[in-house]
Amino acid sequence: KYAINMTLPWWQQGLPGTEAFADESPDVDFNPAAFGLTQVRLDHTQFLRGGDNYGYSNLLLRGRLADGIWRGEFIHEDNRDLRAENYYWLRDFDHVQALVGNQEVLINPLLPSVQTTGAQALYSSTELKFDPYQDQTRSQYIRSFGIPAKDVEGIAQPGAIAELRVNERPIARVRVNLDGTYRFDRVRSSSLQFQTTRVHILDQRSYVELEVQDFTRTPIDLLLDKGQVVGFAGVGANGNPLDPLRQASGEAAFGLVRYGISKALTVEAGIQSANGRLHQVAGLSSSFGQRWALTASAGHHEGAFGYNTDFYGRGERWTLNLRSQNYGEGFRSELSDESNFNELRYEYWLTSRFSVGMHGRSAQGASRNEDYL
Repeated sequence: KYAINMTLPWWQQGLPGTEAFADESPDVDFNPAAFGLTQVRLDHTQFLRGGDNYGYSNLLLRGRLADGIWRGEFIHEDNRDLRAENYYWLRDFDHVQALVGNQEVLINPLLPSVQTTGAQALYSSTELKFDPYQDQTRSQYIRSFGIPAKDVEGIAQPGAIAELRVNERPIARVRVNLDGTYRFDRVRSSSLQFQTTRVHILDQRSYVELEVQDFTRTPIDLLLDKGQVVGFAGVGANGNPLDPLRQASGEAAFGLVRYGISKALTVEAGIQSANGRLHQVAGLSSSFGQRWALTASAGHHEGAFGYNTDFYGRGERWTLNLRSQNYGEGFRSELSDESNFNELRYEYWLTSRFSVGMHGRSAQGASRNEDYL
């Protein structure tokens, strides 16, 4: 397996010359280029087993364009067409963040996710925090607006081992790329919002823990300030025109508005249309003190209803999660059957490495029927 990495610095426009020294420090006058290529990463893997020869390539490009950033990822496998995914241009304003391109959107865990290729915008009545010297290729707003985590990515020491742990259990390991990035794709959420998701960075030789990066979503992430309004909307094609396997078919549009009634209560309402299927959803998120939180959502689609609730508590050594989901026939998709799911999970940590607890689940549907404690 070979990897080629090239990181190009920003360049500053200006005439060459000398500046006279002054008693006072001059004001910083620096801006990124109007257009630039700031990162190139190419990974290629080649397998040779007997008479079989198979290759897989992944090219990632990042840069700046028109006071924003652009990103594109291209994948090629032998005997398959070249495909592009997760490609977009994104720009920050004071209260708005705009995105043009392709990405997968999930406005509420009750609804199915939708891959759209088009235009998206997020608005906040309070000013969005923006640092022009940060790596803006990893947005903190639109790219993380979906409630459950799907892709977990970060920055660490090149060559180190990144270990993903969900609810303190090791799930997967990857090696940090030569450009200092790592990513875990499509991390499934066992709980809708509040499962513990951390990445432990380990030394590649001794496996000594170097740092811990926390991606856990907490009730604070879902609650808005009193009077704050956040809106998220988009329109485009349903699917990916540059992926032969998941080509665009029909339209896709969505909109979601969230409002902070108080610091402890946020309500939301949304609508989603994908390839002729229209869903409406409404929900709330509430916290009770520092330890307890509740989220609930209800949705409707052509006479079919669905709902979910997630009650969560956490102490210094314990966690409690009560979760319930119900989907009517035809709610999730045209062929989906009625399903019910209820879960109880309690865990108490005697030490940092040893815990005891109780787990119960009741699930009924076309593909499963289980009850246990």
